[in-house]
Amino acid sequence: MAFLRLIRFKNLILLFLALFLTHFYYTKYEDISLNFNITSFILLVISILLITSAGNVINDLLDTETDKINKPEKVIINKFISYEKGLKIYFLLNLTSLIFASYLSFKIGNLKLLFIFIVTIFLLYLYSEILKGKPLLGNLLIALLTPAPILILPYFDLPESHIKTTVLNTVCIIYIFGFLLNLIREIIKDIEDYKGDKQQKINTFSVKYGTEKSIFLVRVLIVFTMILLQISIVYLFKINPFLASYLFVFIQTPLLYIFLQITEKNTKKMSFILKIILLFGVFSMLLIN
Repeated sequence: MAFLRLIRFKNLILLFLALFLTHFYYTKYEDISLNFNITSFILLVISILLITSAGNVINDLLDTETDKINKPEKVIINKFISYEKGLKIYFLLNLTSLIFASYLSFKIGNLKLLFIFIVTIFLLYLYSEILKGKPLLGNLLIALLTPAPILILPYFDLPESHIKTTVLNTVCIIYIFGFLLNLIREIIKDIEDYKGDKQQKINTFSVKYGTEKSIFLVRVLIVFTMILLQISIVYLFKINPFLASYLFVFIQTPLLYIFLQITEKNTKKMSFILKIILLFGVFSMLLIN
């Protein structure tokens, strides 16, 4: 159980669903052939989940003291799993992921896949070690990386000659909204972790500028996201009214609730609501024509 908590098992389930539904979306086109058979696709998904798990592990390894202040009940390192064992888990997860990525890269003759995995490992370490304490830089990096698997999946699963503009446009739009929602959630988590980050001198946006300005920034980002979403809903209402209604009820409405209700004291609740919004966003792919 401690290991599952360490790798953020619930978040991995959300990522798995996002990858599976993205794959399901573009395989609806009968004339699309795939680079990967089902076995290779599963290996690709596992390698992505492994590298994500490793990122969660290194974050806990380097953030133990802060977690003791912000969320002592959730501390795992040196409580259930030793630091040394956690470090071994981190290297093993990354190594296994790179082995799978190497195999898949050579299989399709595209070493860019392996390169992306190596760069991602470096960036996740860089975030935990340095960028987490740089106002907004760390938030932006994690927000960019979190939905990235959805964006890169078609580039490696589909031959270049078979990538449809409609597929890329849809995946890019989903990525943009995934980035914005994750950025909002990252800033809310900074507000939630304000006390521990300040004591450990981790210079997040909330520590440097205060929680009130952080909440203002969250509201600005929510307004921007809602404007983009409303434009999409108006456009979709003509061609897919069911999807438009779904987005309004399950994405737009809870975002409005967060905008109106967020305070310094209820950030944990708001972060959870955003995770639910992300889940509904993933399932929206089932409704895309």
